Amino acid sequence: MSGLKGNLVDRLWQSPTLMTSGSIGVRLLGLGAMLPLALNRLPVDEANLWFLFSSLLAIITLIDFGFSPTFTRFVAYCRTEQEVGQSKAMPIRNLAATTMAAGPVIATMRHIYNGVGIVAFVVAATAGSIAVAGPIGQLDEPQGGWAAWAVIAVVGSIGLRSGMYSTYLQGVEQIALYRRWEILIGIISASVGCVILIAGGGLLEIVVSTQIGVLVNAWVNRKLAISVSSPQEWSDRPIVDRDIMDAVWPAAWRSGIGVLMSAGVIQGTGVMYAQLSTPEESAPYLLALRLIQSIRTFSNVPFYTRLPSLARKYAEGRLDRIVDIARVGMNRTNWMLLAGVVAVGFFGEALIELIRSKTPFVAPAIWGMLGLAILVERVGAMHLQLYSTTNHVVWHIANGVSGIIMLTAIPFAYARFGVLGFPLGILIGYVTFYAPYSIRLSYRAFKLRITDMDLSASIFPIMLLLVLEIALLLE
Repeated sequence: MSGLKGNLVDRLWQSPTLMTSGSIGVRLLGLGAMLPLALNRLPVDEANLWFLFSSLLAIITLIDFGFSPTFTRFVAYCRTEQEVGQSKAMPIRNLAATTMAAGPVIATMRHIYNGVGIVAFVVAATAGSIAVAGPIGQLDEPQGGWAAWAVIAVVGSIGLRSGMYSTYLQGVEQIALYRRWEILIGIISASVGCVILIAGGGLLEIVVSTQIGVLVNAWVNRKLAISVSSPQEWSDRPIVDRDIMDAVWPAAWRSGIGVLMSAGVIQGTGVMYAQLSTPEESAPYLLALRLIQSIRTFSNVPFYTRLPSLARKYAEGRLDRIVDIARVGMNRTNWMLLAGVVAVGFFGEALIELIRSKTPFVAPAIWGMLGLAILVERVGAMHLQLYSTTNHVVWHIANGVSGIIMLTAIPFAYARFGVLGFPLGILIGYVTFYAPYSIRLSYRAFKLRITDMDLSASIFPIMLLLVLEIALLLE
C-alpha cells in the first residue's frame, strides 16, 4: 500500500498538468489576495495605472514574436530525432543530424532572445512611456508612477529575454520541474506583496516587490535549464546557426504576427480606453481585462501543457494519439473557461462591494461579451495549435485577417455602444474569420468531424454563454 501511495505521489509530483495548474493557481491566489487589498487601499488613479501596467506588460511580452512556441516544438522535434531518428512525419527532416543537436539550437535561441530583450526595452521606453504618460500625469505624485514604470520596463525586458530557459525546459518536457519552483516563488512574492499593502505601501512598492519575483524566477529557470543539459551547451558566445534560423524564422514570424494581432488587440483596447477616458471610467475595464486574462491562463492548462507531447507524437507519426489528447484538452479548457467567466460574472460585483473597493466592477453585459469573445478565441486558438503541430504555421493569416476585422469594427462599435464596443468588435473578428478558418484547417489535416471534438467541447459552452449574454443585454 505504501508503495502504491508513493507511486501516486511521485506521479502527481512529476505531472506537467498538475504542476502547471499549481503554478497558475498560486498566481491566481496571489492575485486574489493582493487584488482586494489593492482595490481597497489604492486610489482609483493608482489602481487604474496598475492595471494599465499589466496590459502594457502583456503587450510587451508579445515581442517574443512567436519564438517561444516555435522553439518549444523545435526542441521537441530535436529530442525525437536524437532518441528515435527521423520519421516520415518529421516536419524538419531536411536538417542534418549534427544541426539537430542541442548545442546549435541553444546557441541560436540565445542569440535571438538577446535581441528580443533589447527590442522589448526600447519599445517599453518609447511607446510604453507615451502610453502611460497621461495616466501618470493624473497622479498626486507622478514621480512614483514613473519610477514604477522604469522598473517594469527594465525587469520586463530581462524577464522576456530569460523566457528562452522556460521554452527550453518545455521542449525537453521538464515542465513539472520549473513549475514547482514557480509555485514556491509565487507564494513568497504574493505574500510579500500582501504584507506591503497591509503596511500601507503604494503602487511603487507593489511593482518593485512583484518584479523582484520575476528576476528570481528568471535566475532559477536559467539554473534549471543548464542542469538538464550540458553546461557547455549554454556558452557565453551565442552564435546563430543559419540552418536552424532558416527553419525557425518562417514559423516564428507567422506566430508572432498572429499573437500580436490577437492578444495585442485585446490588451490594446484597454490601453486605448485609458487614453480616451478618465481613470474612474477606464479602471473597471482594465480590471476586467486583468481578470479575464487570469481565467484564460488557468483554463489553458489542460491543453497547452500537452503541446510538447503533441509535437512528439506528430514527429513519431502517431496521429491517432494526437486527436485523442487534443480532444480531452479542448474539452477541459473550454468548460473551465466558461465556469470561470460565469462565476466572476455572478459574484464579481458582490465581491467588489464586500471588499469596499474604490474601483467598481465592470457592467455585467460588458463582462459577458468579453467572456464570449475569449471563449470563441480559445476554440479557434486550440484548433490552430493542433494544426501547428505539423509545423505549417498560419497564425499570421488567422490572426492577421481577424485582427484587421477587429480594428475595423471596434471604432464603429465603440461609437455606437461605448465601452461595450471593444469586446463586441473583438468577438466580430473571431466569429467571422478566426475560429472558422482555424477549425477548417485542423479538420482537414486530421480528418475530423464535428462530433469528434467540437460538439461537446465548443458548441455547447458557446451556446450557453451566448444565451446568458443575450439575457444580460435585454435587461
